[in-house]
Amino acid sequence: MPRAFPVISITELYDDIDRLYATPLDSSLYAISNDEKGEGYEVERFDCIFTRSRRNVKIVFQGGYANIPYDLQLACKVTMAYYYQKQQQQDWTTATQSKGDEDITLIQGIPESATKLLDKFKRLEILGDDEPVRNR
Repeated sequence: MPRAFPVISITELYDDIDRLYATPLDSSLYAISNDEKGEGYEVERFDCIFTRSRRNVKIVFQGGYANIPYDLQLACKVTMAYYYQKQQQQDWTTATQSKGDEDITLIQGIPESATKLLDKFKRLEILGDDEPVRNR
């Protein structure tokens, strides 16, 4: 499973335990598996399974959403409305970070309604036998 998703198309795919990545796999030997929404999330090999090793699989792909899902658009709008409303108040919680010679003021947190919209875009990542599962 690529760390970034969804996968639109694969440019190159390698399975190389020496990590030289010189010869890509033939594109007829793999495909993108889609979830119930039709978004690519996993690469499946037809000829065998990927070699069990660390950092031996390299994928070069085009990813992202062809059209930004409505729930992501709505979460952005809700968050921006929240930030605008908070900016009008004098008692809002902020943090200031410096970058070079300019200060950037950030509002702490994100509204719960936006968080709920974004929750379905999280995915679990299984890191390995000795490593925990985490949300991405």
